[in-house]
Amino acid sequence: MSFASLASGARILVAASWGFGEFVESMGGDKWRVFRNARLKPSDLGDPLRDISVRQHCDLFEAAARETGFGDLGMRFGESLQPRMLGPIGYLAASAPTLHAALESLCAYHPAHMSGAILSLSFREGTAVLTYRVCDAEVSEVRQETEMTLTALRNIIRDALGPCWSPDLMCFAHSRVHGSFRNMNVRFDRHSNSIHLRVDQLDTPMPHADPYMAGLMRSVLERRRKTAQPVSNVECIRQRIELCLEDGVTTLERVAAQMGMSGSRVSTQLASAGTSFSELLKEARTTLALRYLRDESMQLTEIALQLGYSELSAFSRAFRKWAGVSPQTYRQGHALSSPRADA
Repeated sequence: MSFASLASGARILVAASWGFGEFVESMGGDKWRVFRNARLKPSDLGDPLRDISVRQHCDLFEAAARETGFGDLGMRFGESLQPRMLGPIGYLAASAPTLHAALESLCAYHPAHMSGAILSLSFREGTAVLTYRVCDAEVSEVRQETEMTLTALRNIIRDALGPCWSPDLMCFAHSRVHGSFRNMNVRFDRHSNSIHLRVDQLDTPMPHADPYMAGLMRSVLERRRKTAQPVSNVECIRQRIELCLEDGVTTLERVAAQMGMSGSRVSTQLASAGTSFSELLKEARTTLALRYLRDESMQLTEIALQLGYSELSAFSRAFRKWAGVSPQTYRQGHALSSPRADA
């Protein structure tokens, strides 16, 4: 792929990787080789308000992990990032009046910071869940970038709750490859990347609240948000539907609101792409159903409710149409074909 082809598609502000070359050198790596592997030059990260492609951004972290031999390099870099080091969106969060306002601002303006990715805040039985996912189809490796992002988001929350705070739960969609998340409740191979904390903690004041700075950064990000387009609106809507399904509530209006659009605009964009909200919902249910059925800890009734069905029989009928077999039969077949852990 040429440099020119990388100029289009999903973009991210350089502020997200500000100082990365020096960080690589501090870890014993050759920054020049790392940047070449990501089709970048160190000078490309010289202006925090410039943007680069999300693919280059993710490739940069993966290349650095290979170069230095640190499987937890993304996490290490994320730990070094204080909120303001993330650029305008970091200043906006740090200047918010409360932690709740900070997280809401992060989600609302994240498309201006990084297109081709989703950041959302949802609530489940007294728990606030901050979920992150890269949805740029051009990006194949996101583990280092995801661990960096969730660690940086944890630092923003710690800005309010104190340096010793740890999430009630932190989840990653990828498998565990290192043991660096010590003294925290961390799970891998989950359905999404997320940070969980108590809802009652959201009212905590941010220690550096600054209405003037918040307004200034909101203005900067608003201008960027109007011009920043996701790499694929259809793909981002699809990912949003999956995330809403994981919360148990999925409607066109909810998905549209999370994307800062009206329901009619979402429907129009999908129609122009030759699909519809109901079609994407069906695809998302299929994808998640197969994923959930591979998790033997989930009961079939739980899966049905999670996917928005009122009862197990409705889910079973729908699944049989998709897969040609019942959910129970599919699960049994998957269990028989999977290698035993003690083999």
